[in-house]
Amino acid sequence: MDALAADRRALQVSLLAELAADYAELRTAQARLSIARDNIGTLRTGEQLAERAQQRGLGTSAEVAQARAEREVAQAQPPLLEADIARLSHAIGVLAGGFPGDWRATLAEPSPTLPVAPALPLALPSEVIRQRPDLQADERRLAAATAQIGAAEAARFPRFSIPLSFGTTASLLHDLFSGASLAWSAGVQASQTLYDGGRARAGVTAAQAGAEAVRLAYERDVRLALRDVEDALTALNSERQRQRSLAAAVDDSQQALDRTTRLYRKGLSGYLPVLTAQRVANQARDALALSQWGEVRGAIALYKSLGAGWQDESIAQNAVSAGPPEQSPASETAAGL
Repeated sequence: MDALAADRRALQVSLLAELAADYAELRTAQARLSIARDNIGTLRTGEQLAERAQQRGLGTSAEVAQARAEREVAQAQPPLLEADIARLSHAIGVLAGGFPGDWRATLAEPSPTLPVAPALPLALPSEVIRQRPDLQADERRLAAATAQIGAAEAARFPRFSIPLSFGTTASLLHDLFSGASLAWSAGVQASQTLYDGGRARAGVTAAQAGAEAVRLAYERDVRLALRDVEDALTALNSERQRQRSLAAAVDDSQQALDRTTRLYRKGLSGYLPVLTAQRVANQARDALALSQWGEVRGAIALYKSLGAGWQDESIAQNAVSAGPPEQSPASETAAGL
């Protein structure tokens, strides 16, 4: 792949990542719109109960005003979500090579499930990062600047394994370096010095003087690529931890709603506790929907940071699988990166 082809592939990866992210955000906005409308209905019922209580002398005008204010605040959310849905459907139409309105009707029907990020392997070989279009372009530019640099540069690129699950107390890629030698160590399948004071570089002494600047740019881009991977992994793992807590909150709020509903139907409680439980359940569902979108967005960022090339057969054979991914419309879109 020459430098120009690598630049084209970088643009393709960026466009596909943007398309997948927009699709996931669109489906999330549609789910949140449904939740918002449910919440408005709940608050409207609560407002009506407050008005009846006031008419019977069991409530105050302040309680009615508070219930009305809560409902009016909730009613302000759907227009924002509807605008987001329109904006995202327009963006998808353009990214798909058409016009803004081309996909609006097709995407108008909400998906029954939110996009799910596919499962990740436990580890990936270093060739994954090397497939990043920007690094491929750097390599080709380096090869073009020095006729003999191709084989020598390939020999100098370190071979290591990128662990994709890690603790929250340690930096993933920082710990792969050991001391001043800057050698890959922790989590590495085959340790190899990345910067060794110039010994490996002796094989490219015939390179043109201008190649040194290109080489330095290449080393810089390798470090930036590793930073991108670590940032994406940290964000993705943090969002997954957050999502587990929110999923538990959804379950607990639904159980509370079920219990208060049963008590109301048996005549052991009023309807106000049911409305309160319903409002809490809606808030938990909305927070979980946002977290699920954040997870998919994090997975897309990770694939993009890896150059979206880890599904290549030769690389996939070296990856340690963590199990088959769950398939969904969004996972297929994200996996297509």
